[in-house]
Amino acid sequence: MNKLQIVREELLKPLQQCLNIAEKKSTLPILSYVLLDFCDNTLSIAATDTEIQLTIVTTLQHKNPTCKITLPGYKLLEICKGLSEGTLLSISVEAEKAVVLAGKNRFTLLSLPAKDYPLFNDTAPTVECKITKEDLYYLLSKTIFAMAAQDVRHYLNGVLFNIEQDRIEVVTTDSHRLALAERKLLSGAGQNARALVPKNCISEILRVISHYTGDWLISFNEQQITFASQELTLVSKLINEQFIDFKKLIPRGGDKTLTVSCQELKQALTLAAILTNEKSRGVRLDLSHNQLKVTANNPEYEAAETEIEVNFPFDPFSVSFNVAYLLDIIAVTDQKSLSFSLSDANGVVLVQPEGVSDCLFVVMPLLI
Repeated sequence: MNKLQIVREELLKPLQQCLNIAEKKSTLPILSYVLLDFCDNTLSIAATDTEIQLTIVTTLQHKNPTCKITLPGYKLLEICKGLSEGTLLSISVEAEKAVVLAGKNRFTLLSLPAKDYPLFNDTAPTVECKITKEDLYYLLSKTIFAMAAQDVRHYLNGVLFNIEQDRIEVVTTDSHRLALAERKLLSGAGQNARALVPKNCISEILRVISHYTGDWLISFNEQQITFASQELTLVSKLINEQFIDFKKLIPRGGDKTLTVSCQELKQALTLAAILTNEKSRGVRLDLSHNQLKVTANNPEYEAAETEIEVNFPFDPFSVSFNVAYLLDIIAVTDQKSLSFSLSDANGVVLVQPEGVSDCLFVVMPLLI
């Protein structure tokens, strides 16, 4: 029988982070369990849904024997939540049962064999690079909104990591819009390589990244990718499909440039969106003499019209967009202004935050 000791807070935080992955109900019961790996003064907690795996390492006040056990994750979390701060938990494991003592409280939990826990195989990476926490967050937060959700073209449901020597580009597209962000790596891969990462993995990184400090190591091969910080390791299967040649989709050489305040454009679009067609969500942008008129209408013959001042010293020009696509871009823009590179009303439009060269968006116009 192994006897383990752990303070409530040492267990609570990593459980809260890991259990977003563990499944509450599954045809494979062990997926609702977490794997606890004790070794001296450290504890590793792992959870998986067989597509992604999250492991968090924490330092313990008490030294414990080397031991691996599985416990039902959500039940263990609720126990920790119900205990007082600073409570010491004593866990005894024998056969298929675990007894948890906490003050005057006693809980008996089922424990499945640790050897049966479906951990990812530890495969050797072919590509490794390092990036700052801030740059990784920048790349993902600027692009994830433009990916597809459940498209039959599976490559659209992923995030492309395109590494070229000491730089990395992150690209997403749903075939109607595209987002790209670029950053320099702390240590480059020394080669060109690509990995197509599923959305659930990226969502997990964005969810946990603020809770942990330090740089991140990204490593991958043809089957899986690993994101690792000092305390956290996230492993995910890759999407085994070819991504599009995204560089051919980025328009260059638009002969008209529109510069507009993000705040003013957001207000105009938000007001116009109230009366858009619920299906197309289309708004029309009419430009002339440094004025932008945004109009929308719907099948009930309702209409909205609003005007703002912009920087557009060109001949009159009109183009229509899905209003949600423009609002999504504004939502991830830190700059005060956006720059639109325009060619003709039916051509794709390049949008960039004013003065920013490492982030861009491409939007297809609507034909309405």
